[in-house]
Amino acid sequence: MTLFFAVSMYLVIWWIVLFVMLPISVRTSEEAGEKPSPGNAESAPHLPHLLPKIVATTVVSSLVFAALYAIIALHVITLDQIPFFPRYEHLQ
Repeated sequence: MTLFFAVSMYLVIWWIVLFVMLPISVRTSEEAGEKPSPGNAESAPHLPHLLPKIVATTVVSSLVFAALYAIIALHVITLDQIPFFPRYEHLQ
């Protein structure tokens, strides 16, 4: 695995995990018992708590990337073991 591939995979994993984490424990101003600020949508989050979500995203992304790296580096699953991939002859 090259450095460029590793960094790009980590960034893709990080963004996917961030979008999974964003809606967790978000409440609107109405649900929090307050009126929304003028100019904001009624569905806007009251307190989004972005810093803890970014930290959690980084931790979870690192764990997922470490597992993916271990699978690729240790050849736990190879392309030949995936049933729907086409079979190619090995060139020597």
